[in-house]
Amino acid sequence: GLEGGNGISITVILKYGKDWMKQDLLMPLLLGQEVCALAITEAYAGSDVASLRTTAVKDASGENYVINGTKKWITCGAYCSWYVTACRT
Repeated sequence: GLEGGNGISITVILKYGKDWMKQDLLMPLLLGQEVCALAITEAYAGSDVASLRTTAVKDASGENYVINGTKKWITCGAYCSWYVTACRT
């Protein structure tokens, strides 16, 4: 269970992550020093990604996202340091 979230999350970080994420997160995740979870499931949508309600909107600086919504039943969520979160943008 713990490595499942890392495996999926590492792929997302490699493809879409910023340079600091790749530099600071990948090695600790690969070495098992940190854990990352994939947060998709929502109370109203389940794991149906077409029905997601969680949104991510850029803040005034344009550099960060503000996430609004809920996630539920995140495998290894209680043990992780990081989350890769599915959101509507």
